[in-house]
Amino acid sequence: MFEGHRGRPYLEILAGLVGMIIFAVFWLVAIAVDGHWVFGVNTLSDLGADRPGRLWFNSGVIIAGIMLAIYSFGLHHVLVKGQLSSGGSLLMLLSSIALIGIGIFPETSGTIHLYLSWAFFTLAMIGLLVLARPVFRSAALGQISKAMTLITPLGSIAILLLVMSVPFAEAISVILLMIWGGATSINSLINVRVGVVKGL
Repeated sequence: MFEGHRGRPYLEILAGLVGMIIFAVFWLVAIAVDGHWVFGVNTLSDLGADRPGRLWFNSGVIIAGIMLAIYSFGLHHVLVKGQLSSGGSLLMLLSSIALIGIGIFPETSGTIHLYLSWAFFTLAMIGLLVLARPVFRSAALGQISKAMTLITPLGSIAILLLVMSVPFAEAISVILLMIWGGATSINSLINVRVGVVKGL
């Protein structure tokens, strides 16, 4: 599915960075417009329910999902080819599709939203763990990117177990994912431009 892509996937990689920035901005705007959302108390999905900032939040989620789906192709290209990189990239693509669904079917949609939320987080965290080895072997990704590939899933699980608060753990997980996405995008853009697109 991912093989045979062109040598320098600038646009796919750039899409990842753009998606992270757009979601961060739209999330902050939604919080400002809402006026009553509390970090660690409300879930992110609360912003997309029947509240003042729902258009901003749901739009940000959909756009981010589309950008991250595109990015999964670019990410795969800078990793060492193999079953782990293909499988991990596919899981990240599927998590991006679930993210798009979260924006299309907000919290007010009922059970389908809950399923999509769990699918997004589960697929993303498993995808990062699967990608760990290829990421660590990639010449196009720096130390921060490599560290965040493990810190994001393991840190998210640890925080959930320690605080036993889904809203707080969810928000931290999203922030960690944004840091991971931003770091890998920037590293890849820099190194792809100079021709470092293959793993060691």
